[in-house]
Amino acid sequence: MALNSRQRVTLVVTAVAVGCALVFGPCIKTSEYDPRFRMEREDDPFNELLVALGLAIIGGGLALALGGKKSESSVAAAAQDTTPQTDAPATGRDKSLAWLSYVGILWLAPMLAAKDSPFCRFHVKQGITLTIFWFAVGILGVIPFVGWFIIWPAGILFGLAMAIMGIINAAGGKRWKMPLLGGIAARWFK
Repeated sequence: MALNSRQRVTLVVTAVAVGCALVFGPCIKTSEYDPRFRMEREDDPFNELLVALGLAIIGGGLALALGGKKSESSVAAAAQDTTPQTDAPATGRDKSLAWLSYVGILWLAPMLAAKDSPFCRFHVKQGITLTIFWFAVGILGVIPFVGWFIIWPAGILFGLAMAIMGIINAAGGKRWKMPLLGGIAARWFK
């Protein structure tokens, strides 16, 4: 990847911190001595989604930390990449912002901070589409039986895979088009 060591450390620490907050946030129970601050969030239906998203973010951060050196075969494969690059290559700032597009509503950060960057706009469009997908899975997941056992699990697995791959590719400076959702994003946001 084209990240220097300082950017890589910053990205990994941020990803792990946000991921841990999402993983352990639903499990928080404050002191029983002060009833004003008592929180019981164990029955919240979105706890599983928050934990899964947190684990995805941690996984993305760790993948960036471990993916530092490229072998000669991966460099040769990258040189033969025929993906059309219609816009200018991504800068370090663009890469450090674009990966946020795949973390829920954090696509607002690259949308506002790097609105002139075609690389960030590409990933923001996909991030908005992924966020809409998450909402659709959440709504359709409450349908008895079909939603519980088919739509919810399949949607969560697909969404997590898209988020992790999007984070890794955006941080690496690649324009990776998501299967299914990437085409929808291209049609919706021309």
